Parts: sequence; structure tokens; C-alpha cells
Amino acid sequence: MARGNGRGSDATKKEEMSTKAPTVAEQAWMDDIVRLGCCVCWLQGHPRTPACVHHMLTEGGRRRGHKWTIPLCEPGHHKGGDGVKKISRHPWKGRFEEAYGTEDDLYAATMVLVARMKEFEV
Repeated sequence: MARGNGRGSDATKKEEMSTKAPTVAEQAWMDDIVRLGCCVCWLQGHPRTPACVHHMLTEGGRRRGHKWTIPLCEPGHHKGGDGVKKISRHPWKGRFEEAYGTEDDLYAATMVLVARMKEFEV
């Protein structure tokens, strides 16, 4: 339960979806995924393609929070893809998920890739 506001879990959900500045841990995650490169390109055998941070959305279209992010290349898998060679998440969400999996699938894969990347860092 969130302290002091009496709203319980609704307040916690709101805080998680906020657009406030990221915490140190959230910023570290976002720095890691940018260093990793586009997760879709990685899964297609093209590692280290420069990426930007894509905030995953709720069913209602709101950001889930800074820790719920995946790296997608731009132009390409984030925005600006041609819809053939690279299907962009924006504006083709349905086609994107059909081709590459859901954002939750890609988040899970990104977590594994980041963990492996960190194993080999000096």
C-alpha cells in the first residue's frame, strides 16, 4: 500500500506508469539496453545495431514505466521501418508482434541478452 495517500495499489500502479525521471536503477537498465543494441536485430543475427529506448505500453496505451523498456533501432524496428525488411513497432504494432513476438516476449529476451552481455564485460 502506498504511504500517506490512502489509495493503496492504484497509487502504486500510477507511480509505476508515471513519466517521472528514471531512478538510478532504471537509468542503468536503459543505458544497458542502448549499449546492447536493437533486441529484434539481435534475435535476427545482427547484434549491436544502434538502438533507442522504447517504453512498453499498457493495454490502455500508457507507458508502463522506465523499467519496462526494450531497445529498438531507429529508423527500423522502432519507427521509420519500411514495413517489409524492418517492420516498425510504430505504426504497425500488430504486424510487428506477428513477425517478432510481443513486447513482453522481447523484454524477456532482452533481459537474457543484457545478463549475457554483463557476464562478458571486463
